[in-house]
Amino acid sequence: MSKNTDCYDNLENEFDEQTSEDAYIEAKWSNLQQFTMDEFLECKHTKNLLEQEWDHSFETTTQGEIEEIFTSFAKDMDYSGSNVLALADERHSENLLELVRHHIDKQYSLQIFADNPELAEPVCYKRNEAFEQRLLLKKETQKKEAQKKCNKKCNKQFNWLTKKYT
Repeated sequence: MSKNTDCYDNLENEFDEQTSEDAYIEAKWSNLQQFTMDEFLECKHTKNLLEQEWDHSFETTTQGEIEEIFTSFAKDMDYSGSNVLALADERHSENLLELVRHHIDKQYSLQIFADNPELAEPVCYKRNEAFEQRLLLKKETQKKEAQKKCNKKCNKQFNWLTKKYT
């Protein structure tokens, strides 16, 4: 295994027991800020956490507002004598919410990882695994190249008549 086994290893050495937990969490978070959103979304664990957090945020903020707008619009149409939304009910509101949820551009917040950096450890492990795989692949290609060079040199035979290698 390589030296780079955990993105938090160096932090544990820098902080002694007297250092506050908040400073330690802040240091972990600053270390996590080197990761891109794509790296968080590539990892199944962190992707699930981000999606759950987004769903919760959508349900607590946007969903109520959309339902309120829909019901007020349906009431306005009811009193206007129009039959556009005459039969609108909760089911239609839920359908509208699903359309919005599906087509909205999801802006994920990394605040959950700022508050609890331990939740992002799988991203660190995934990056370390990718680093180790690249390192192994590089070693394998170097080994193959060295073997090719050796085969070129080792497979030559000396011709005693011409006194040259062929």
